[in-house]
Amino acid sequence: MSQQEFCVNTLVAKVLKDYVQVPTYEELKEEIQNQEYAEMKLSTDTIPDWYAMLYVTTEHVVVQDVLLTAGQTRYETHLVKLSEWNTYFVEWIDENHNRYEDCHYEFRNGMRSYGADV
Repeated sequence: MSQQEFCVNTLVAKVLKDYVQVPTYEELKEEIQNQEYAEMKLSTDTIPDWYAMLYVTTEHVVVQDVLLTAGQTRYETHLVKLSEWNTYFVEWIDENHNRYEDCHYEFRNGMRSYGADV
């Protein structure tokens, strides 16, 4: 039987590699960029809500509310870290989703859905 030797340099190199190598999230960014809408439960939500995907940066996703909350006059935007995406994401609302037409209608009509003459 050969006995494995402990090499402190190998250990340090492996630990440093894990800390120095920053994830790029390329696959996740591509998936997000190919979608229009998602159902998400952000930290400010009590229940999951619809969000439009606006754009993706190297570390974040900018999403916008699809529905206007009562008492608000503007649709809010939110910054979601890619590293925390799975914490908030529920499902994609794509053209095959049974609520896609509702979500798309609300996003395209904006305040007109509530009777505003804009």
